[in-house]
Amino acid sequence: MSSLYFWIIAIIILGIQYVLTRFENKYLGGILPLLFLCFMVWLYNYHQPDNIISFAIATLGGFVMLASIWESGRAAIKNKRKKELEKIKLHDI
Repeated sequence: MSSLYFWIIAIIILGIQYVLTRFENKYLGGILPLLFLCFMVWLYNYHQPDNIISFAIATLGGFVMLASIWESGRAAIKNKRKKELEKIKLHDI
């Protein structure tokens, strides 16, 4: 049952990250990747993992996933702005 909770929490975190990246403030999307890295460093320091390689891969994979969601959100906002500017230019002509 704990595995189910892990996946539910992971999906909620990814959903929150998706929402945060859609705001105009570009730094909001960087909060969760930074918190994730801090949490993983804390976890490493206070609960020494048995397999350091798998822990490093999980840390890198989680960070890359959160950062890629951040990047895709920034690209979506950039495309939205570009379309709005094109629409305004068409109305001005």
